[in-house]
Amino acid sequence: MIRRKFYLAALFTIAAWIGLTACSKEPKQQEPVTLKVLSWNERIFYERYGNVFLATHPNYDLDVISMMDYIEPGENLNNAIERITVSESPDILSLTMDYYSVLQEKDLLEPLSPFIQKDKLDLTTFTPSVLDFLQNEQSELFGLAPTFTGKALFYNKKLFNEQQIAEPTDFMTWDEVFALAQRFPQNTGDQLPLYSFYYREMSPPFFMAALTIGESSGLTLYTNGTFTLNTEGWNDVFRNVIECVQAKSCYGYSDFTSNDAIVMEADRYPFLQGNIAMAVEDSNLFNVLKNNSKYKDLDWGIVSYPVTAQYPDTGNTLELNEIFAISANSGQTDAAWEFLSYISSDDYLRMLHRLIPDELPAHMVDQEQLDPDVAAFYKLKHVNSSMTNNLRALPTPVVLKIDELSSNYLSEVLAGSMALDEALQALETELQHILNENIKQDPAEP
Repeated sequence: MIRRKFYLAALFTIAAWIGLTACSKEPKQQEPVTLKVLSWNERIFYERYGNVFLATHPNYDLDVISMMDYIEPGENLNNAIERITVSESPDILSLTMDYYSVLQEKDLLEPLSPFIQKDKLDLTTFTPSVLDFLQNEQSELFGLAPTFTGKALFYNKKLFNEQQIAEPTDFMTWDEVFALAQRFPQNTGDQLPLYSFYYREMSPPFFMAALTIGESSGLTLYTNGTFTLNTEGWNDVFRNVIECVQAKSCYGYSDFTSNDAIVMEADRYPFLQGNIAMAVEDSNLFNVLKNNSKYKDLDWGIVSYPVTAQYPDTGNTLELNEIFAISANSGQTDAAWEFLSYISSDDYLRMLHRLIPDELPAHMVDQEQLDPDVAAFYKLKHVNSSMTNNLRALPTPVVLKIDELSSNYLSEVLAGSMALDEALQALETELQHILNENIKQDPAEP
């Protein structure tokens, strides 16, 4: 276990960096506090949060529990996080989005409203979509995230100009993006392959359609023990994706894996190769484009993530790698809040770009100072994760069958050997049968 004494050199460096000696206010003497923290990676936790917190809070110590040391071979990770939280009684938890949802549903997280109201924490500076995910239906917060990875629609200005096609705009619908993709030819002027639209989750198309477009459209494929796939809404979603794939206008990551040169040259982002008109990608690509001089000649633009007409400000745009929450079993909730409050403060925000340079700040002191390009990641207000939560409740064998069967049936549709509505009906029937069989074997399952 890594303790304070192993970090003295780092703490002195941080103390000098943030100018602790320049503080005119004499800190009052406080009782020593030790907080137990559950984190996936102890080293990264200290590098990003622990060292600077200890440097600014001399009466605190941190006892970090590494999740990896407590997970049993083959154990379901969601079950493992719940078990560790109950058995080890940490004060603070560092959670992914999925783990956060699980523990929130199990009432294992402390509500934060009393602390927020007491400290008058200004939530208006936080990214709306981040808050939307973290809040429950009663608008109660159980965690805070200092950073996020966002998604947006990148486009190649040169290719749009060459084809005399109007450039994409903010809040375009998925229907508009697919229609735009099919306006491009399949070759550039010098006969190089031209890829109209790239989204890595397009392979296989089921997951891109279901978990991305379908979820943001308010659709669900499973609820209250029943699969519902053969509906007008799902038919429309799948038809758009399949037609775009069949027209050779839409591509996923697997379409590039056979060409090692593209994957290696583009450093995991094929858009950087220069022959993709549009790509839905995350904010890591934005950092590459902004900071790597190798791509300075690539004329690119960026707009907000595609939406649906029914939900024009909602999308699957977020990845919250570290959500900090207080355990409902903590006996030191006020001290634990001190940590959450600090990593949500303006002081910590000023150091964020050095501590976590590859991620976006979840709140901004002055949002008007945002780079016009990076603003694309902040424009949507809501995140729909209801489908993901519903699927998590399914037995593992059923989830695995969704992957297998959907790929099989949609391959037949793409090949023209099966109609879409027939495939969705067959998929719905077979998945329902498998679910019913699993429930018979284990009545505790949904």
